[in-house]
Amino acid sequence: MKLNYRQKLYFYILIIFLIFFNGGIFSVAAIQNSKSIKAQQENLLIQNNIVLQQIISDVEVVYSSRPQSIPLIIKQHGARQKANGILIQVETDKDEYIYSSFEEKLDFIGTDPAKISYKIDTVGGVKTFLAYSKLPAPFDNYNVITGFSVQPLFDDWHDTISVVIVLSVIFSLIISVVLYISLDRLTRPLIAISNAAAKFGEGDYSVRINKISKDELGDTARNFNLMADRITDQMNTLETMANDKQRLIDDLSHEMRTPLTAIRGYVEYMQAARLTDEEYFKTLNIIDRQAYRMQKLSEGVLSFTRLRNENADRTTPVNVAGLLADIQKSYSIKANRDNIYLSVSAPRYLTIKGDRLLFESLIGNLVDNALNACTDTTIKRVTISAKTKNDKVVIEMEDTGIGMSRETLENVHKPFFRADKSRSRRRGGAGLGGALCKEIADMYDIDIKYTSQLGNGTKVSLTFTT
Repeated sequence: MKLNYRQKLYFYILIIFLIFFNGGIFSVAAIQNSKSIKAQQENLLIQNNIVLQQIISDVEVVYSSRPQSIPLIIKQHGARQKANGILIQVETDKDEYIYSSFEEKLDFIGTDPAKISYKIDTVGGVKTFLAYSKLPAPFDNYNVITGFSVQPLFDDWHDTISVVIVLSVIFSLIISVVLYISLDRLTRPLIAISNAAAKFGEGDYSVRINKISKDELGDTARNFNLMADRITDQMNTLETMANDKQRLIDDLSHEMRTPLTAIRGYVEYMQAARLTDEEYFKTLNIIDRQAYRMQKLSEGVLSFTRLRNENADRTTPVNVAGLLADIQKSYSIKANRDNIYLSVSAPRYLTIKGDRLLFESLIGNLVDNALNACTDTTIKRVTISAKTKNDKVVIEMEDTGIGMSRETLENVHKPFFRADKSRSRRRGGAGLGGALCKEIADMYDIDIKYTSQLGNGTKVSLTFTT
C-alpha cells in the first residue's frame, strides 16, 4: 500500500516518539529498580555483618573450653536465624558440612577472609541475596554462606513492569490519536495547496485557496494565490493581445480588400473602355487615392510593429516650442489648402524627454485629425498650446471641428475605428491614428484626455507625467 505524505509523516513521528517515550519510561523504571536493589544489597550486607558477629561471639565463648561444641553452637544459631527468615550454610575448608538451612547445598566462592563476596541467585525458586564470608582467625577454617530472600523486590519489579506496560499502551493509544488529529489539522493547508495546484495544472485557473493560516503554510497559500493571480492576468493579457492581433489582421485584410478591389476594377475599366482624356485622368486620380490609402495602411501597421519592438528613449531632451513649430510647418500646406487657421504658442524654455520622432507622430496625428474635423465646418481653426501645470508639461490641441459622439470617444483608440467611414475613406484615412497615439502615450506614461461634443469641436490634452 502506497502511503501519502501525511501518513508517512504520521508513522515516522509516531514510531520515533513511541520509541523514545516508552524507552524513557522503561529506562526510568529500570534505573529506579537498580537503585532499589543496590540499596537493598547495602542493607543486607549490614545484616550479614550482624549475623557473622553473632556467630563469632557464640563460637568464641566455647572455643577455648569446649571447641567440640562449636558445630552445636552453629546449628543452634542457624535455627534461630532461620526463624527470622535468614538462611545459613556453614562448612569447613575441608568441605566438612556443619549446618545448612538451605534446601540444597551451595558451593562456597569466597577465598579472602577480609572480603565478603555476594550475588543474587535463585535458590529453591526464590530470588535470594547470598553473602559468602570466611570467619576471621582463629576461625578462618569456617566458611559461611548467608541467604536473604529478595523475592518481594523482584515481585514488585514485575508488578511495576506490568503497570508500566499497561500505562505505556494506554498513553501510546492516546498519543497516536492526538498526533493523528494534530497532523490532520496541520497538514490540511498543505493538502489544500496541493489540490489547488493540481486543479490549476489541469486548467482550472479560477481556483484559489480560501482558508489561510497565519504561519509558513499560510504564506505559501498566499504566494500561491498571488502566483495564480499573476498567471491569470498574464494569460488574460496574452489572450487580449492575441485577440487584438487577430482583429488587427482581420480589419487590415478587410481594409486592404476595398482599395485593391477598387484599383483592380478601375484598371479593368481603363483596359476595356475607350476613355477621354478627362475620364482617363479622373480614373487615375481615383486609383492614386486608393493606392495612397493602402500606403497609409501599411505605414500604420509598420508603425505599430516598430513601437512594440523598440526600447523607448527617455533621456533625450526635446524643446517643446521647436517641436510644435516643426509640426505647424508640416501641416501648414494641408491647413492652407482647406482654409484652416493653424496656430501654435509655447514658451521656449519648456522641454520634454524622449524620442522626438515619436512625439512628432503623436502630436502630428492629433493635429491631422483636428484638421480633418474642420474641413466641412464654417469656422475653421486649430490651436496648439503648451504650458506647465503642477510642474508637468501640458500640450493642448483645440479645434472648431464637427466634434465626437460618446461612441467615438469610447472607441477613439481602437485600430481601424472611424466615426464617419465615408468621409475618412474619402480623405485617405486608415483609422490607425488614434491607436498609434495611444501606443506612444502608454510608452511614455503620457496622460491623454479627450473633451468633445458633436458640433462643438474637440479638445485634446497631453500631460507628460515624467
